[in-house]
Amino acid sequence: MKNPFEKQLKEHDEKVWEEILDGIFYALRLLKEGTSVEDVSKTTSIPIKTIQKLKEALFS
Repeated sequence: MKNPFEKQLKEHDEKVWEEILDGIFYALRLLKEGTSVEDVSKTTSIPIKTIQKLKEALFS
């Protein structure tokens, strides 16, 4: 039996992923501009540990 909400769920998932990636790309831009890990975390609401990992990936 096919889920009648499958299309809506897929569209919702795509929007969620788009928002997540937009936040990550914005955080990377801020890090590249020299913004501190703490300030990037405050601005994006992404946890500090995650921002630190992004910074390590960007600059290592």
